Amino acid sequence: MDRRIANALVVAIVILSVASIYYIYAAGDISPINKILAGIIAMGIAGVLIQRAKGLVGGYGAYMVGGRRGIATVDSMSKRNGSFWHSMAIWGLILGFGLLSYPLIRRKIDRLYLFGMVSLAFMYLFVFPYTIVSLQFINIPQLQAFSYASSLASSSPLSLSFSLSPVYIATTIVTVVVGFAGYTFALLVYNAGLILGGVVQFVSSLAGGVSNTTPLASQVPGVAPLIPGIDIPLLAGVLSLAILLVIHEFSHGVLARMFKVRLKSIGVLLFGIIPIGAYVEPDEKAVSRLAGIKQTKIISAGISANFIAAFAFFLLTLGVVYVVAPHFYSYGVVIASTLPNYPANGIIPVGAQVLSWNNVPVASLQNVSAAGATDAPNKTVTVGTDRGNYTLMAVASPANATKGIIGVHLGYGPLLRNPPARLVYFFFTLFSLSMLLNFLVAIVNLLPVPIFDGWRIYKINIKDQRIVKGLAWLVVIALLVNVVPWAFYL
Repeated sequence: MDRRIANALVVAIVILSVASIYYIYAAGDISPINKILAGIIAMGIAGVLIQRAKGLVGGYGAYMVGGRRGIATVDSMSKRNGSFWHSMAIWGLILGFGLLSYPLIRRKIDRLYLFGMVSLAFMYLFVFPYTIVSLQFINIPQLQAFSYASSLASSSPLSLSFSLSPVYIATTIVTVVVGFAGYTFALLVYNAGLILGGVVQFVSSLAGGVSNTTPLASQVPGVAPLIPGIDIPLLAGVLSLAILLVIHEFSHGVLARMFKVRLKSIGVLLFGIIPIGAYVEPDEKAVSRLAGIKQTKIISAGISANFIAAFAFFLLTLGVVYVVAPHFYSYGVVIASTLPNYPANGIIPVGAQVLSWNNVPVASLQNVSAAGATDAPNKTVTVGTDRGNYTLMAVASPANATKGIIGVHLGYGPLLRNPPARLVYFFFTLFSLSMLLNFLVAIVNLLPVPIFDGWRIYKINIKDQRIVKGLAWLVVIALLVNVVPWAFYL
């Protein structure tokens, strides 16, 4: 195919892909899980067409774009600030494995080790809790409900509340001892246990002649695909993914070059028009000949870089919220999302400011809770917003048959009255989403599963491979169990 024709075809495919994603995202009568499936199909078709038009390596909608371009940049970076890159790799291991990183990094307790442990405490106590705020940008109602119930207070968009529950105390101890690797492992298994409990309740209800899906439908899935334009914002989502992938892979490449390992190629892996991975391809035979600690440093470099990026975007998020945003917009109670197949879906616009509930003025989430305390099934609920007044018939809540709901999730959100306010809010979205995604990629990559960096770290540093395989199977089983709620999710 002629090069100009191929390029024009790719441009047309990209435009049609963006249009299809927008249509899927804007369709209010499609449930989130069906939006995700439709988005995957649309991107798969786009990826196959782009791959064939350009003759790229790939399959099933995924393809690689890259080559030797960019290797010179990695070489240049590896020749500067060598002590920083070495220390960064070790620092990431300390955050990843806590006190147990001491034998892993094979060094004395020094300033770097102590700094790493202090950083671990800071990231766990301050940065990680604020990632809850980013959940408002993920269009999965269970996550949004958890976000608003757990983190968004009535007086500040970044107010958080904590409770010293037994689970919180236990996970804190695990994090200090085993780092974020232990935290992620423990939380994954714990959530799988909760889901299995829901499965037992569901099966018991079937045995009693009643199909009660509430115990599972209300569970937060431990595994969820994040697709820009479907369940995360399109532009901010694509930029966030691109940033974290480039940071992660380039850091692997820099450490590899510092140990004189040749890089074969560098590039990006896309699915349709969405970046799902970046890659730096080193000479694996040369890597395998390195000492274990050097191999571990190369692997941990990407995780370390994502931790640093999460902290940087945490500071940027705070800067926007407390320094920039107050000059452009204020906050109020808004419609965060509406649930498919409920009265408000497609009627009350998402983002509308709630001014009254049942004719009671609304200034905080507590006002709504008080005004809606008497809402009951088959009774009207009146919602006054800045975009109009709406009177809807409430239906029974799945969790409480005597409680009437109209299917809205409320949040304490921004009131975006003009283009500058919307621009500032876009950067808030980009920064907070990048904070969350970089943090998630860092801690999930610590899991001992073959597709993650943690697998190689465990294999290199644990002599008994039966232990590694046992941990891997336990994680895989827990991941599969964490997918179960999707089958009951509408």
